[in-house]
Amino acid sequence: MADHAHEVTQPNADIGRLKAALALILIFMVAEIAVALVSSSLALLSDAAHMLTDAAALAFALVAARLAARPARGAMTFGLGRAEILSAQANGMTLLVLALVIVYGAIRHLISPLNVEGAPVLVVALVGIAVNLVVARILGGHDHAHAHAEPAAPHDDDRDNERDRPRRSLNIEGSYQHILTDLFGFIATAAGAVVILTTGFQRADAIASLLIAAVMLHASAG
Repeated sequence: MADHAHEVTQPNADIGRLKAALALILIFMVAEIAVALVSSSLALLSDAAHMLTDAAALAFALVAARLAARPARGAMTFGLGRAEILSAQANGMTLLVLALVIVYGAIRHLISPLNVEGAPVLVVALVGIAVNLVVARILGGHDHAHAHAEPAAPHDDDRDNERDRPRRSLNIEGSYQHILTDLFGFIATAAGAVVILTTGFQRADAIASLLIAAVMLHASAG
């Protein structure tokens, strides 16, 4: 009975973590786009584009976690596996296209730099770092919650559930890696804003955008 309760609780915990993470990402992304437009920061828009792919990955992981909470069936498991592959491919293509658009915009801004307001960019970038750390903590808590659990003796009736556990972990782990990657983008944006504020070098925002695009291209290749 205790093992059955654990099987019910784990996917529910996954769903709760993913919902919280997705809500934080979406709320911050909307605010970030607004500030990016007001401050003329391509780097912030680039970060927002990256966060859009994070949100897509979290949304799929949430759907997968909901399906994992249901009784396992062979056909459904196969279909979910195919959906995961297609989702990863679509996410990679989206990252690639967005990165190329950012590179194009960054080159234009290097040639003809805009007047970027460094102060709001720096504030939003620092908040973005904090939001990503919070989301990473939410998702990263998945494994620690069960780190000290005693391994139960396997039963024939639980084999399907055993196969589901790695899938749930991979859904969380994939989203976790997306968020960690996004941290580099916010650090680059914050650094660019500091350069603008201290030296007035406006092209720093475009350079930060190119760094973010490089991170996205690397992620799309993975």
